[in-house]
Amino acid sequence: MSEVEANVAIMNGLYNNWSISNPGQDTIGVPNVNFKLNTKDPTRVHFTTRRYAYAPLRTHSFQISVRRQNQPFQGLNMGRTTKYQINYGVLIELWVLTGPGQSIESAETALFNMKTEVNRILQAFSTQLGSNIQSIVLGSFHPDEAALEEDPPKLHERAMVTAILYLVT
Repeated sequence: MSEVEANVAIMNGLYNNWSISNPGQDTIGVPNVNFKLNTKDPTRVHFTTRRYAYAPLRTHSFQISVRRQNQPFQGLNMGRTTKYQINYGVLIELWVLTGPGQSIESAETALFNMKTEVNRILQAFSTQLGSNIQSIVLGSFHPDEAALEEDPPKLHERAMVTAILYLVT
């Protein structure tokens, strides 16, 4: 496995282990040099390491953003070889857009399916994501009520994740 940042490893793990079909993973897209999985089908999940953006306007109804946060570390074993524990903060955001083709009710069902799948993948594959990730602590998802009041309304939830890594120097 290649050594990439923990947020990229988590995003790739979500993409590679996605198994539900509503909403499904877009198998047409390929990762580019910025580790962004470019999807072509607007009815499929778009995986990225960036926040949802309107410029350029995206046509994806479903998006998962995996963004890095702070990464404090502490020395665990001092001496000839020092072992550090790195608590790599990652923010996972789920976006579901509504519009003429998707009602709030169907968007809520899709959001629930996406949250369940993210939980399943992070619990089952946390040690297999690479980048020296030893475990993943997933917080609960918190809804963004302001996003629901926009026009058109969208569903947006975020959860903090701590990827625990060990570094030996």
